[in-house]
Amino acid sequence: MKATDARRHSPEKLEVLRERGFAMRREGFRVVEIAQALGVVRGTVYKWFRNAAASLHLTSSQPNGTNSAAQGCRWTF
Repeated sequence: MKATDARRHSPEKLEVLRERGFAMRREGFRVVEIAQALGVVRGTVYKWFRNAAASLHLTSSQPNGTNSAAQGCRWTF
């Protein structure tokens, strides 16, 4: 599948693609494989994962500076 500019998709379609991308990553696919399967460029997939990691970090930080939700866990988007 040829990579397309993800900005051409509707927000609903992008959400479906992101969900599929996260599911594929949990199954062990590499970013390159995810991008090819979904028809987007690698940078788009990396951006999805980076934004999700930042969001997870912001929502799970504790006031005292510790991050109990992320301690000892691996990123499994």
